[in-house]
Amino acid sequence: MKLSGGAWWKIFNDPRLDALEEQVNISNQNIAQAQAQYAQALALVQSARSSFFPTLSTTDSYTRSHGASNTKKGKSAVSNILLSADVSWELDLWGKIRRTMESNRAKAQASKADLENARLSAQAQLAQDYFQLCSLDSQKKILDDTQIIYQKFLELTKKG
Repeated sequence: MKLSGGAWWKIFNDPRLDALEEQVNISNQNIAQAQAQYAQALALVQSARSSFFPTLSTTDSYTRSHGASNTKKGKSAVSNILLSADVSWELDLWGKIRRTMESNRAKAQASKADLENARLSAQAQLAQDYFQLCSLDSQKKILDDTQIIYQKFLELTKKG
């Protein structure tokens, strides 16, 4: 049987376990935290990668002023528009940017491993608890069945 996506619990062919395992992937807070940390690590990789490229920043401003005039037409208005642009680029002579990117990539890989570890731990703990509960349910059924048999045996003993 081939298991896709790491769904190792499917070998037990138990629909209830399958449903519970899907829920744990969605609602477990440890997994959610690990996913958020992994997303943050990927963002740091992208940020470091962007340092390889030039940065362009622009600013603009607009002012309009009205002043008194000595002309017969009345007041005059003056509009000033200022646009400026700045381009910067850091040459990676000593490999600082490259090393930062490599470091962030390694941290992202470690964060991905932490995520998979959290997911596997939660799935394994759920399966262990599920099978323990199934075992206890079976023991309870055996106990209930034994009680019924003893009750019938007691009734037969009293009659006989």
